[in-house]
Amino acid sequence: MLSLPSGGAQGRALFSEPYVGIISVTSTSAIKNFFIFFLFPLGGCRHVKFLPPESSQYLEGHVFLNLTIPIKIPCEHRCVMESECVSVNIGPPLNGRVVCELSNSDHFKHPEDIKERPGWIYRGTEVQTVGKN
Repeated sequence: MLSLPSGGAQGRALFSEPYVGIISVTSTSAIKNFFIFFLFPLGGCRHVKFLPPESSQYLEGHVFLNLTIPIKIPCEHRCVMESECVSVNIGPPLNGRVVCELSNSDHFKHPEDIKERPGWIYRGTEVQTVGKN
């Protein structure tokens, strides 16, 4: 299992389960902020499609990991590395960093938990796991 270097997320594992294979990121200029990631955990492939960003929106009550990361590292990358992550809340930039909150639920399961929060961005996902034993 890979771990973050010292100072990152209090020694939390970089991957929550054993993975092999590659990460493929697709982004086109026609569709900004659209990512598809493929991770190959032992026993299956997790396909994560991020939905368009929802400005000034925030999913409340389902955060399992709260990080402060450099603005140039997309919060979505961290979500893909956590098997329980299905949505993210991204805080406004401050001193070249953003708050990245990973959630284990989304607006489909809990529409009542979407709240207006100026400066924040909410991104839900569509997740499929294929080839899992």
